[in-house]
Amino acid sequence: MKRTRNKARTENFELMINGGAVEVRATPYLVNGEETRFRVSYNESPVYIFAIDEHNHRVSVIDNMNRIPQSIETAIANKLVQVERRHAA
Repeated sequence: MKRTRNKARTENFELMINGGAVEVRATPYLVNGEETRFRVSYNESPVYIFAIDEHNHRVSVIDNMNRIPQSIETAIANKLVQVERRHAA
């Protein structure tokens, strides 16, 4: 049987946060074949892992090793909810 591999589509978007532009790259991937997570970097930062809480319809950073400003985390999370809804439709 031939295995196929779905290539994740990296989303590139710009957010305006506190009057400044933030360039974001987010790549979705599945954990255990069902849970969607995102590899996210902003302004060429290290990668942060964002997870979707399906029950609360919320996205948040689960990588506690590196700090991310709350305003940036919230803006990225809100955008990722929109991205996930668009892909689910």
